Amino acid sequence: MRRIHTAAIATLGCKLNQSESDQMARQLAEAGGTLVPFGRPADLYLINSCTVTHVGDRKSRQLIRQAVRTNPGAFVAVAGCYAELEGDAVRAMDGVDAVLGNHDKGRLLEVLREHSLELGDSPLLQPLSRQGGEGISPSFLVGEGAGGKRENRTRAFVKVQEGCDNHCSYCIIPAARGHQRSRPADQVVEEIRKLVGEGHQEVVLTGVNITAYGRDWGSRTTRENPRGRGLLKLLERILSETELPRLRLSSLQPEDWSSDFYDLWGSGRLCRHLHLSLQSGSDSVLKRMRRRYNVDQYARIVAEARQALPGVAITTDVIVGFPGETEEEYRETENFLRSVGFAGLHAFKYSPRRGTAAASMLDQVDSRVKQERSERLIALAEEMGSAFRSRFVGSVLGVLWEERLRAAEVARLGVEVNGSSWFAGLSDNYLRVYAASPRDLSGAVGGARIERLAGEGVLGVPVR
Repeated sequence: MRRIHTAAIATLGCKLNQSESDQMARQLAEAGGTLVPFGRPADLYLINSCTVTHVGDRKSRQLIRQAVRTNPGAFVAVAGCYAELEGDAVRAMDGVDAVLGNHDKGRLLEVLREHSLELGDSPLLQPLSRQGGEGISPSFLVGEGAGGKRENRTRAFVKVQEGCDNHCSYCIIPAARGHQRSRPADQVVEEIRKLVGEGHQEVVLTGVNITAYGRDWGSRTTRENPRGRGLLKLLERILSETELPRLRLSSLQPEDWSSDFYDLWGSGRLCRHLHLSLQSGSDSVLKRMRRRYNVDQYARIVAEARQALPGVAITTDVIVGFPGETEEEYRETENFLRSVGFAGLHAFKYSPRRGTAAASMLDQVDSRVKQERSERLIALAEEMGSAFRSRFVGSVLGVLWEERLRAAEVARLGVEVNGSSWFAGLSDNYLRVYAASPRDLSGAVGGARIERLAGEGVLGVPVR
């Protein structure tokens, strides 16, 4: 048997992947492995891949090659959606020793044993800052333009469901993740209790389609069982059966959202942030995408949310360059985004995925047109985000302080250090807040008076 002492994990893509990487990191640590940052030499490298776009495919391959270069003798395992759909191509890459589909992530240790591997003798996962590291998370997210994120003991991602039955015409996820499957509520509640006991202050509920939670148990939408009832019941249990200070929801499907949810915010523990997936502001494009709502329905949901939850951040995703998207349809999307005034949005260029209906559609949009439309939406996103943040200058927001900033990070904010320590945190309505403090704010939830904008965030002053 070959003994593995150190392991490194890199994660591409969505919050669901991050949640699953965290679980695999826990498996490795509890079995005796020591987790190190991905860029350092390790005995085992695990790449949790993504295939939503061609960019995800390319970055997955880049990370595999990086692992092999860093330690040619390491054991390299590749998991996730790219491994699920392109397993043969991944196995053919130099240095890859094992390929795990999405269904194999929970049996990581069993897979390692099948390859005659044993974990080292470190009994627990220790924060890297205690191991002489630089505070970098052993399991870090690799995204557009990002090299990774630091260890976060304040926020955790918890998977509540898996798979999707919607089959939107552009999306490969049903093929990669399978049918809708919900985790038992008892397991979710117990995991959150454990995380609270470890000191986590916030949990983000994740999944492919969390608004469909419980639907696979036969809880179909009827007059007696309104849409979204499974998720509603789960939220009620989390709020009543745990002492979690803050609960945040990940991406939501508009057609499954209802006004029944808003009473839950009376607890003061649900974050005022709704990420409502849009994809297009043109009804004709939405129809070709096989989305199950139109722009008027979406606008009504936003209006209801803002009335029920003053100060709520509404964020979204948009795809540009979907097959057949005309300039007029694109302008419909841009105008709709302006009329809503989102707090933030992610703009994606349409990427054909083999096996989806949209990949074989006629009138594929030229890549240069996609790029130009994407750039226009990115500029609009910056404009809307700045306008949203400006609304809170002078007000006091609740902030979960996540990390102490390095000197270089403080300098980029354009402020004078003056010997103070600077901290970054996230308000419940999704503002990145920076503040100086003589005491360590890391891991605390407290108030901050917002003074001015700073980059993509705001500067604040801690208050009691």
